[in-house]
Amino acid sequence: MWAVVLPREGGKLTSPAATREETIAHVWLRFHPKEIRRLFPDETVSSNSATNLMAQMEIIASSKFTSSWHAGLNAMIPEPKDLTVDVDNENAKVRVFCE
Repeated sequence: MWAVVLPREGGKLTSPAATREETIAHVWLRFHPKEIRRLFPDETVSSNSATNLMAQMEIIASSKFTSSWHAGLNAMIPEPKDLTVDVDNENAKVRVFCE
């Protein structure tokens, strides 16, 4: 599974890979389906979502999908222990973290 996360306001990232705090543009998560409730607990998910973000999310998903350990257009399911966090900052730099 995968998810696109768009910060509502001022998401920040600190990392040893960066010399300073970075503003997050968006996050691409890749995870095993059984982890969805751990990553997105019910109380943090709302049905009042902003549908005007769909086009932006589709563009991000299109660009990330083929570089996220998939076989062409076929999604490969990662092991439950595997989580990939792919963060794009406001300067178009990418930070990838794997657990």
